[in-house]
Amino acid sequence: MQRFQAEPISPRRHILAEGPCYRRDTGILSWVDIKAGALHLRERDGSLGQVQVGQYLGAAIPARSGRYVGMMATGVYLFDREGLVRKVCQPEDMALNHRFNDAKCDPRGRLWGGVMTISTRRPPELGQLYRFTPQGKAETVLTGLGIPNGMAWSADGRTMYFINTPSGGVDAMDYDPDTGAVGNRRRVVSVTGGGPDGMTIDAEDRLWVAVWGGSQVRRYDPQSGEQLAAVDVPARAVSSCCFGGEDLQTLYITTSGEPEPDNPMAGCVFAVRVPVTGTETVLCDDSGF
Repeated sequence: MQRFQAEPISPRRHILAEGPCYRRDTGILSWVDIKAGALHLRERDGSLGQVQVGQYLGAAIPARSGRYVGMMATGVYLFDREGLVRKVCQPEDMALNHRFNDAKCDPRGRLWGGVMTISTRRPPELGQLYRFTPQGKAETVLTGLGIPNGMAWSADGRTMYFINTPSGGVDAMDYDPDTGAVGNRRRVVSVTGGGPDGMTIDAEDRLWVAVWGGSQVRRYDPQSGEQLAAVDVPARAVSSCCFGGEDLQTLYITTSGEPEPDNPMAGCVFAVRVPVTGTETVLCDDSGF
């Protein structure tokens, strides 16, 4: 099994960094600090910037328009570097004590997002997974979730991978690229030694899973369930990852500082070079929003 070591790209610590995205056309790496309500931006030259949105920000997906789609505590918003532009929607069945968590777009730019309760004394199985129409309307796809998290799609667009963290693994679902319909949900990867969190996929259709509480990102073969590689991270709570760089062979990794207040590395963003090519962050099609 291959093993790699991640290194911090900035000394800045975050409460709960999540959702890294890399725009290959601009070279901008972005991520959110959920509990600080901030989008962080790292330019191609390494300079840093941020946008405050004033509430929990579970994810911020780069959009084709150049704006960001913010998945927040009070719904879905469009915003840019100057701040909020407008509210897109709030799912009708989204409870007041819930917030959006992870979000991704399928290969065609269709938005997906998961909702979980804000309470730290979380009642089990109250989370939901939503698919959004081209006009930004939320459609409930899965219910009874604990913490809806990582999502990824196979190269042919016909398999969707999904993580519900308390379940301890990665599920696959048959996927219709034309309609976004899913079915035949089954377990393909089991994760031990921590909880599966955010996830990305490489050009070989292998999954890279952030392991919360495991100080690692692990590469898995979803066909066999075998672990192929591990990236060691000097922080316990590893939250998510994405590929970036001009050749898509840099893996960017986010972590949380909350569980380790005395660890100067906890809450930093990390990077590591890997010998496989990743996939680009898919931009959200916000033309109808």
